[in-house]
Amino acid sequence: MLAENISDIIWTYNMDAGQFTYISPSVFEMSGYMPEEVLQKGFAAFLTPESTEMLMLDIQGELQHFFETGKARKFYSREVQIITKQGKKVWCEILTRFKTGVNGETVAIGVARNVDKRKYAEEAVLQERRLLRTLIDNLPDTIYIKDKEGRKLIANPADLKVLGYSSEAEVIGKTDLDLLNPEIGARGYNDDMAILRQQQPVINHEEDFIDSDGNHRWLYTTKMPLFDGSGSIMGLVGIGRDITERRKTEQQLAKQAKELGELNATKDKFFSIIAHDLRSPFNVFLNLTQILEEDFSSMSPEEMFKFIRSMGTSASNLFRLLENLLEWSRMQRGMIKVDPVSFLLLPNVKSSLDLARESANRKDIEFTYCIPGDLFVYADEKMLDSTLRNLSSNAVKFTPKGGKIIIEAKPISGTVVEISVKDTGIGMNKAMIDGLFKIDVDINRKGTDGEPSSGLGLILCREFVEKNRGELRVESEKGKGTTFYFTVPVQARS
Repeated sequence: MLAENISDIIWTYNMDAGQFTYISPSVFEMSGYMPEEVLQKGFAAFLTPESTEMLMLDIQGELQHFFETGKARKFYSREVQIITKQGKKVWCEILTRFKTGVNGETVAIGVARNVDKRKYAEEAVLQERRLLRTLIDNLPDTIYIKDKEGRKLIANPADLKVLGYSSEAEVIGKTDLDLLNPEIGARGYNDDMAILRQQQPVINHEEDFIDSDGNHRWLYTTKMPLFDGSGSIMGLVGIGRDITERRKTEQQLAKQAKELGELNATKDKFFSIIAHDLRSPFNVFLNLTQILEEDFSSMSPEEMFKFIRSMGTSASNLFRLLENLLEWSRMQRGMIKVDPVSFLLLPNVKSSLDLARESANRKDIEFTYCIPGDLFVYADEKMLDSTLRNLSSNAVKFTPKGGKIIIEAKPISGTVVEISVKDTGIGMNKAMIDGLFKIDVDINRKGTDGEPSSGLGLILCREFVEKNRGELRVESEKGKGTTFYFTVPVQARS
């Protein structure tokens, strides 16, 4: 008979009597029991308590259906654990069906197959998956798996935290287009599609994004295509390390390095002015006084006037340089505070430019204003004075004899006035313009009459204008003059 020779166990069971009525010899191979040891006993004698309880529930359901309909279902399957004669637990799969016996009794017929190896293999795989998932969920790096459409299949807690979600269920089945803002989501989705299309990994790619709290963050990301057993692309796996703090540190270090460079440039500029720009006018002044002392008795009135005039010019240049140097020093130490007030612009401009007008007169330079008499501005008067004084002195310095300088002011909106200082001087090329307001760039050049220049005045002008909520810009062309424009508010900011 077939039942006597196959490895699976064939059996019949009298449900009314609660005992086996037939069992094939292969029961010995699986359980260690001889067939006669099994007959006349119930299945509970050979199953673990858990399997007995589970099987009883199944039988109750099947019997209820059988009695209510008079028909048995097709074979149903259940995995149970038997206890061998040696006390070992073995997994087997049973297939069972009910029918009515010749005497009207309810009979169960079935097949039992040893699935112990398969069951333990499945359990090993499950255990491996559990261990892997435990590892994934406890790593600080973001880890996720996506399918061929870029939809999330797995997302660990670190990934959920970065995305701003509290549970994996919220992100499963969604792409970056669904999970992130439009710009960042489109970028991430397009990157995913490129990896899936080209089937090439992206290793250690640095990317930035805005998280759910609106914070700027950076990830160090690796994405790799994922293949099935046949080598077909099935999705991708991604790993990302949050390097936000590192990037912030790098930015802070870069900022500090820049500030240190600026401090060094400021220091170098300071010593350069002391060593050269401040020393030169002092030397001129000392030489003139020495000549007067030695040759005073032999000088004519005209010669004496010429020397005195030169001494006055040298003293004026020295005074302006010292004044700028002191203001700049105070600015670097944060000792200058802005104290804006509302005042008429024209009288302030005229009083600020007295010194520049004297120099202009000596060079026969025409000095004109184009400023409405009723124009008010809101600014720090001393800073505005210094700005106008430096810009107009520069204009005189680099304008040849017989040239023109025009000071103009006009409202350009209801809240802003633009002031300009225009000359017909020697102008500047683009390289000079680009370096005008940089402390570490030396563009010093002498004026048309050999006047000294430190470049410090323009740097002060920019800082003073910006502290008064304005902007300073310049237009110039070599040989065709220069115009400086700066803005000041009309009234206090509400």
